[in-house]
Amino acid sequence: MIDRRRWLTVAGGGLAALCLRSIATGVPVAVLADPRRALAQGAAAPQSFILCTSQAGDPFNAHAPGSPAGLPRHPDDRLRHTDVMLGDVRASAAAPWAALPRALRDRMAFILHPTSVNAHPEHAKVMRLNGAAKGPGGNGEDMLVSSIAARTAEALGTIQREPVNLARVGMTFQGRVLPRAKPTDLKDLFVGREGALQDLTPVRDRTLDALYADLKANGTRAQRDFLDQYARSRAQARQLGQNLGGLLEGIPADPDAPDSAADQVRAAAALLSLRVAPAVVLTLPFGGDNHADNGLVRETEETLEGIAALRLLWEELVRYDLTERVTVAQWNVFGRTLGTDGDTGRDHNGRAHTTMLFGPRVKAGVIGALAREGGDWAARPIDPRTGRAVDRGGIALEDMPASVGRTICAAIGLDEATIDAAITGGRVIPAALRG
Repeated sequence: MIDRRRWLTVAGGGLAALCLRSIATGVPVAVLADPRRALAQGAAAPQSFILCTSQAGDPFNAHAPGSPAGLPRHPDDRLRHTDVMLGDVRASAAAPWAALPRALRDRMAFILHPTSVNAHPEHAKVMRLNGAAKGPGGNGEDMLVSSIAARTAEALGTIQREPVNLARVGMTFQGRVLPRAKPTDLKDLFVGREGALQDLTPVRDRTLDALYADLKANGTRAQRDFLDQYARSRAQARQLGQNLGGLLEGIPADPDAPDSAADQVRAAAALLSLRVAPAVVLTLPFGGDNHADNGLVRETEETLEGIAALRLLWEELVRYDLTERVTVAQWNVFGRTLGTDGDTGRDHNGRAHTTMLFGPRVKAGVIGALAREGGDWAARPIDPRTGRAVDRGGIALEDMPASVGRTICAAIGLDEATIDAAITGGRVIPAALRG
């Protein structure tokens, strides 16, 4: 069982005291650490970010919207292809996609592009946009999720700047490895015998009394008003302490398979609702490394599980009133071959990958297209204004990883200058964005 001190050290760099005070009061850590500094007001708040990613190179592209019509019939009829509506766009996809809530599908975009890598260990390279995502100050390389988190944490008022890594894959923040935080460990923290917080009002009262005393003597009215916007009431603090465990109810979904996709989804939504971190990383199953998947059985079961996890994620975002505050991306190391060898499995395909985005600033639809090439399928260049595949011009294939990264940043709400500082090369794809 993980205790509170160890979790906060693992996930937030030893911010135990500030973290507890921030949860108890509702006041961002940045304000607690420097109470006389008023945060800039007026700019639109950025989105929190959930990245779903896997090093396995799942066959996500074989069944997601945008997969070519007329593929060989899948051996399991549950993944038969049908028309799926994304907003007012009709796309071919496995039938379970059509059963997702319409409100979710109305803000889902699927971008067809190459990752230009073909080996599992190159996952970190893809997460760095093949070298296009820059480190702090434009030096070196950084993972996209790290770059986004560093640029949104202050505006979001989160407890820590680092993403929380719930995924089954290695991730870094500004070059430092992010240890994995298991959902079951988080539940032990909040509801376990040693971790139950019960009543947060004493922590809340001591913290706010000290802050108000300091600001009364040395601060401004604007700073006191700012504090009032965040401060929880005594009743809210008491209820939060008693109900923290409820945020993680249902974990583990299956006691025999803890820390599943469903567990990760529930934990991610709870963490974002408490403003613990600006970003959370998950791994959702969509078939895994299925070279020898006779009858495509694993592919079928995991694709059904992965789509069910997306439905659950949407339900959790609705539950916490986060649907207008969170952007989600699904982005793996590479895609899979769309043609199969007698339904015995799929090989790596770095030329045909599908990235999914959903969020309030995402325009529903399919961006790009695939074409026959070398015995399978490969992505084509994209006109960023229309989102259609083109033979010449548009975004070149080698610029697509950077372009997808830029588009994610724009969906989150980063401005052009900030995106330019974070990513070299590529272009934002306006066709994937609202307005």
